[in-house]
Amino acid sequence: MSKFSNFKSYDGSKVRKRGYRKNEVWDEHRDFILDLVGRGEKQRNILEALKNERGFNTNLNQLKSKLGIWGVSSKNLAKKQRKWIYLMKERRQALGKETVFYFGDSGQEITESQMGSIMRGGEREFSAMNDVPASPGELEMATPPPTAPNDEDAENDATSQRHTEQVDDPNVKATEPHRATASPSTLPIDSPAISQVSIEDAGSGTSPATVNEPETPEPAADSQPTTQLPSTFENIYKKVLHSLESFHLAANSSVAAADNLSPIDVTGNSWSVPPDDHATELAEWMEDVYNDAEVFLEIVHNSVKNSGLSFAICRDEIITQWTQEYDEDPLPYHIAWSIVNGIPLKPVVNGWEDFPVKVTTGPEWVYTSSDPVIQRNTWLPAEDPPKSVLTEEEWERIDYFFTKHYHKLKKFSDKVAKSNSEAEFVEIFRQRAAHLQKLRHFFGEYNYYTILALEGFADVCFQIHMIPDEDVLFIYECATKAFEMFGLKYHESALELYKQLGFLRKETKNYSGGMEAFISAYRIANFRWGFESLQCIEFIAEISRCNFKLGSPEGGDYVLRKGLTHIQSIAAKASPDDYYTHFALAKALNFIASVCKSCGRKEAANTVGRFSIQQFMTYRSKYTGTDLSNNGWGPRYMGEAFLLVKDYENAAKMFQSAFEIYSDYYGQRDKRAMDAISKLCRSMRARGLIMYTVPILEKTLMLRGGAGDENEEDEIGFEIWMRYMETVMRQMYTNGINLGAET
Repeated sequence: MSKFSNFKSYDGSKVRKRGYRKNEVWDEHRDFILDLVGRGEKQRNILEALKNERGFNTNLNQLKSKLGIWGVSSKNLAKKQRKWIYLMKERRQALGKETVFYFGDSGQEITESQMGSIMRGGEREFSAMNDVPASPGELEMATPPPTAPNDEDAENDATSQRHTEQVDDPNVKATEPHRATASPSTLPIDSPAISQVSIEDAGSGTSPATVNEPETPEPAADSQPTTQLPSTFENIYKKVLHSLESFHLAANSSVAAADNLSPIDVTGNSWSVPPDDHATELAEWMEDVYNDAEVFLEIVHNSVKNSGLSFAICRDEIITQWTQEYDEDPLPYHIAWSIVNGIPLKPVVNGWEDFPVKVTTGPEWVYTSSDPVIQRNTWLPAEDPPKSVLTEEEWERIDYFFTKHYHKLKKFSDKVAKSNSEAEFVEIFRQRAAHLQKLRHFFGEYNYYTILALEGFADVCFQIHMIPDEDVLFIYECATKAFEMFGLKYHESALELYKQLGFLRKETKNYSGGMEAFISAYRIANFRWGFESLQCIEFIAEISRCNFKLGSPEGGDYVLRKGLTHIQSIAAKASPDDYYTHFALAKALNFIASVCKSCGRKEAANTVGRFSIQQFMTYRSKYTGTDLSNNGWGPRYMGEAFLLVKDYENAAKMFQSAFEIYSDYYGQRDKRAMDAISKLCRSMRARGLIMYTVPILEKTLMLRGGAGDENEEDEIGFEIWMRYMETVMRQMYTNGINLGAET
């Protein structure tokens, strides 16, 4: 029997992806909630009433947060918190500093009546509490901004513009952990977007943390089982949650002022932060992570308490179950430590530094254990961490590209959002990429959110197909470097990061660098899901192709054989109803067939191509959704597979479908739509239907000519023009026109 039968395993029911509710949704139920609060109903009863009477499901933490924001939540202060408030108030008052105290989880301030009660008790009350240590618990303190005479608005804005300070424990002398210094920001301090939030020491690269933390990390494993949650871990998570709440308040503070922000200034070497058009989406992303972190801590805590097992075992098991259920990581120990202390970490997997897969073309290249490598308690502080994630010059170039391309990215995001507001591009841009400069300026570069925003910026630049490849490649190189410096090499976002970097390097004929990036992506997939996974087989074709390009046919053949063996194993185990698996297999086989054909292995290409079509047909026959009609990638991949085996009729049908989908989603002038048209014409010419391609090419040529965007991909237009001329010439020859006789 499993050791974990003593406690309820995480089954995905406690955390839902994208579970955060927008503010407008909460506003619909605000009066109902406030009425129940006014009648003295308990918060759990309010949750039940929301569910039964309003059909609105939420959790206790989100309800508490909203009540705090609305200013109606009341919390009782523990004796140790009252003592801490008194001591800190006295100490700071002696220094001439004003202080406000508030709950870090909700932002609710300690009321004047509560403060008066605490201060009136004075020494007389707390002298009898020698056995009670002073402790802030969930409390944080801040210096309120200066208030002009008779300025009530400034007084009311104190909460949203507060800044956090390091909290001192009066009973313990704190030791300051090493903090890396962020590279100087290239953004002007008087930027209109930055002025909306006041956070002290914002550019220093330190988190607005509020709980003291020991310098040493938690031990790698517990020698004896314990039912107590290690204080180090709990303190780290408290600091993470407090930091996230500060980010959330910072994001919300700029929403109302967004319309008053000035446009981008690209003159000289100074760039202003663009208007924060999507501060609400930024807040949603931050609160998503906030909620996941809080739930993850609660699950681990309950597992330790209910199972009697060690903390390390419980935490690792929950992380493993979480990553198997979702693509996203929880907010595990190593990321928490990095956020709090501003220092990178190095991953160590099961006692190996880096990863136990050798980068060779020999038999050891693919890890062959039947068990995937799982993350254990082996994330250690990096020795001698670098002083910055990127150099000052690299950040300056990133700032330049961000300012240069911001409006183009936003325009494209708004266009896509009209047809699909939840599209991946829209979500990545509005939640992360659009806020890169703001996050870095306020919270420094040694920050989880800054680095994830940089990765998001790289992703949207890659997807839009309207930004020069050399610009996108530089951004990806910097994002990859930042991930590695910060210790996020095996984070789920790193998989796509290395994948796109590999394609960009390959397009510039840097096959060695491309193969290195693809192998890094393969390692992450192996690390998270095992070598016989759909995520791993995705990279077989590209790693093999790079081997062939580098003059290593033996290495290329070996990778292909190994990859096909894994694909056959996956296909044999897959249920016919598992349509997603068959689609992924078909796509991977299609790429492998293309590699075989380019290397002169026509018979192998034909065999693999037919295997690919078989998987596509299984997918198409079993799937009753809308992927084939609303997702251009399905018809496109099917068209390429049919083209490979010379089934030109079905290939033409698929490319026609792909063109229609891309046209509706991205517009008829988009590179993907043009590429589908090009392959459609190729299929029709191969069928002998040359005349049918002429009107298609004429229309396409006119579309390209009317684009009016000098940044469009000109090589596509040139290719279409050449195809057009070639088709016309062939048709004239077919009709018996002697071109030479006309002269």
